[in-house]
Formats: sequence, structure tokens, C-alpha cells
Amino acid sequence: NWRRDSNQKASGKPGAVHSRSTAGEIEDGQITKPIYQSLDVSVASEYARKSQMIPRRNTPNSSWLNRKTLLVVVYGFILLVTTLAGIEFLASFLVPNWPARALRSVEVSASPQLGINSWGMRDRERAISRPSGIEARVVVVGDSFVENYASRLSLPAAIEQYFLAEGKTAPEVVNLGVSGTGPPSYYFRLKEVGLAMTPDAIILIFYSGNDFVSSQDSYSSWSFPPLIDESPGRALLGAIMPRTNWLLVNRLRLSEFLHLNGIVENEADVLSRAIHLPPQQRLDSLTRHIKTFYYPNIPEARIAEVIGRAGPAFWRQFEEREVDREYLHGWMLNLLIGWETNDDRDIARSPEDASRLVSRGEIDATASWLRAMNDAARSRRVPLIVALAPSAIVDPAYVEFWAPWPRFFSWNYLGDERHRQLAAAPGGTDIHLVDLRLVLDGVSNTYRKLDGHWTEKGVAIVAERLGRELDILLH
Repeated sequence: NWRRDSNQKASGKPGAVHSRSTAGEIEDGQITKPIYQSLDVSVASEYARKSQMIPRRNTPNSSWLNRKTLLVVVYGFILLVTTLAGIEFLASFLVPNWPARALRSVEVSASPQLGINSWGMRDRERAISRPSGIEARVVVVGDSFVENYASRLSLPAAIEQYFLAEGKTAPEVVNLGVSGTGPPSYYFRLKEVGLAMTPDAIILIFYSGNDFVSSQDSYSSWSFPPLIDESPGRALLGAIMPRTNWLLVNRLRLSEFLHLNGIVENEADVLSRAIHLPPQQRLDSLTRHIKTFYYPNIPEARIAEVIGRAGPAFWRQFEEREVDREYLHGWMLNLLIGWETNDDRDIARSPEDASRLVSRGEIDATASWLRAMNDAARSRRVPLIVALAPSAIVDPAYVEFWAPWPRFFSWNYLGDERHRQLAAAPGGTDIHLVDLRLVLDGVSNTYRKLDGHWTEKGVAIVAERLGRELDILLH
């Protein structure tokens, strides 16, 4: 085509046309100018659009897009809040009221006959607001050593009785003891419920047998909270949906108490019947129970040998008596068989041997919770007494009873060593410590044989010691 157009132009024939290519306009074999300069602007734009295959479209308004995005975000937020509020509302029909849900991970029905109030505490009815006409109000926080279900009086009730026996006006001593809990639970119970009661003093009962925390569980005000926890104030969900948090902890068995206590239907009744059978039948019954629910892989002969080591002395503990009656618990059997049949477990053979198995990290971590509780109380100008309760190793009668089971007893050595180190750990701080080992050491029959809690004699000794401390503090 180029050759033909060139010949036509050279020959001067009329009607000759100039060829155009995509590169440009050609005259006498030379490109004289680009085609986009020879075409008008509208044609060039159309040509460029088609050659580059750019589709025509309308550009949306950016402000309209921003409004639409904002609308979606706001709608999603409202939907989320409404859903969570609805879940929390439905949960309110299934969980106890406050403060009961802040105290226990299980629902306990009020029973005046059993001495249980509407908060689920072993106490008479209490109110958050301070009653008029009382001289002083004291709150006691702790675990089963405060509740003392096996004794006729709880520790707070025994402290009140001490004042009355001395002919003095007794302060109102409130029981906030919950079985199967430890320092983190104590801290939030003290902070959320105890201090809300505007007390004149708080007593914390710390049991050296099982209240120590691991070195990784120290208190920190900067740590990221867990999503769910048995103490609502500690959990992220508990801060915004406390009822839902309680319900999840309860149904999923996430609390320390529910986690450590397995579900065996009517176990207390089964064990109570078993210990009152004829000698051989009761041993066989307990052996089958332990193998069925706790240790299916351990031979029955091994289980029976462990239980029967003490002979009649073991069974005499369950004889009927007016006070300090002993009970057999599934958790105790679980621990006994577990310790005595695990030959690979490194145990403390003596008090001196216990120091090598006690980590300084766990002492420091535990002390951090005590300091946090003291700081929380001081921030409200409420004095805190930390009473260190030793393990039952201080009771000679208890030590004699457990002699046939040295592996199981060895944890008492560990508890006693931890107790000694913790008593010295808060040195240099203003924590008000009362070491109960000083009044219990060497006194027989102050601890129950089977569960290691205080007998009525032990409760009376502790109540007197703490009563004298309170008398000085309050007056």
C-alpha cells in the first residue's frame, strides 16, 4: 500500500490519497507527523480508548462511599451490642444474683437449717450495706478452713463467740470462705465483695497445704486478662457480661473447685454406706469404687493393699462421735492412691529434704498476691491481717495416723517448708502477718485425720488467736 500510494503521488494522478498508518502520516516515503496530531482531539481520544480497551464507566462519589461504610459499621456495632445484651439477659434467668455469683462457681441453695445464707455462704444473712448499731465489721476471706463444714462453727462464728465469751461486744464477722479456691480468687473476692461491705478489718486465711501458686502465676496489674475466669473481675468477658461468664465457668467446669472435683453421682452417700459394711465387704466396696471411677488401670489388689495398710486404725476413724466426726471423701481417696502407687514421683523424705523440691519462684509468686491484696485494702484504708495456717504436720496425732502412707504424707513436708519460706518472704513490707504455726505446733488433735482440716479444738485455738489480734487492731 505504501508503494502504491507513493507511485500515485509521484505520478501526480488526480484523486491520489495519502496512506495513514498507526505510526503516522507518510509523504514521499517519510513519516511527516504522528497520526494523533493529524486527527482532531475527539477522534484521537476515541482511537486511544478503543485501542487500549478501556471501558467507559461512571466514577462513584467518594463521600457516598464513606457514608455507606460508616452505616455498615454502625449497624454491625448495634447488632453486636444487641446480641450480647440479649445473651446476658437470658443468662440472668440461669445464674445466681450478685454477690452470690461473684463468690461461688456453683449455685448453692439457701438453707437456714444448714446455716447457708442467700449468698451461698455458711453464715447468717448479711447485707452489703453496713448495718446500723454494730460496733465493728470484719470480713474473713479464705477457703474451706474458713467454712469448716465438718465443725459446728465456722471460723468467723468462732471468732464472734470468742468475743462474747470474753464479755466483750462482738464485731460482726462475715464469712466469705469458699472451698476449693486460692489466692487469685481471694484477691478478687476481697476487692469486689469484701471491700464493698465497708469493713473495719479483713482477715485472710492462707492455708500452706494447697494455696501456693506456680512461679508463672504471679500477680501482675499489666497482664492481659483471660477471656473467662471463675472470678468475674479477672476475666475479659466477666467485665462486660458477668452472668454469661459465670454460666460458662459453671457449665464447662472451669473453676478450680469444679476442675479438681470429678463428677461421681451420689459419691458421698456411696462412700458413707461402704465404710459401715462388715470389714471385708467395706474394703472390697471401696476398692471397686476407686478402680471404677479413678484408677481403672491399677489392679484391685494394689488398691486394696494401699487402703488396708493401717488395719483397724483406719476404720476406727469413722466411728460415731458427738463432735469431729470423720468423713471419707472421694478426692482424698484419689490423692491417696495416686501418690502411693506412683513410684516415679520424687518425694520429700524429711523436712530437711523438702527444701530441694520447693521453688523460690512459687514463694515469690504467692507473695505477690498477698501484697496485691494488702495494697487493695490499704487503698480503701482497711487493715488486712494475713493469717498463715500451717499444714497438719504440726499435729502429732495426725503425723502418727499417716505413718503407713509415707508417699502421700510427704506433701506435708513440702507445705511446711513453703510455709516457713513464705512467712519470711514479705519482710520489708507492711503486711500484717499472723503465723498460726506458733499456736498450733505440737498440739495434738487440732486437725482432722482424713481431710486435714481443723477440729473444733483447732478452730477454737485459731479463733482465740485472731480474736486477740482483732481486739488490739480495732481498739
